[in-house]
Amino acid sequence: MVNIEHLIESNYISVAQVSQSDKKELTIISSGGIEIDKFGNERLVLLVEFNGKQKQWKLNKATLEKLSGAYGNLTDAWLGKVIELKVEKLGEMDAVVGYPKEIKLA
Repeated sequence: MVNIEHLIESNYISVAQVSQSDKKELTIISSGGIEIDKFGNERLVLLVEFNGKQKQWKLNKATLEKLSGAYGNLTDAWLGKVIELKVEKLGEMDAVVGYPKEIKLA
């Protein structure tokens, strides 16, 4: 018997994956690259670790603003950062929004 769950699951971070996950955070493991979406817009895509798996994450403008505000505009500085994920309404659609995770000191 072969378990095909990994073949069905998307390689990209999605609203469904975040909604179903108990742990709503990821770790950035690459400084990423720019891709052109189906509408001709540039999108930053990062390689991340989410629930023990490597995934690609296409960042929306809300997330870009939050992360660049916290870590700067050069994505090399984002490597190793843990990001909290929330599903929020952006316009008329649900979207994954990333927030810099606050480290709580003892």
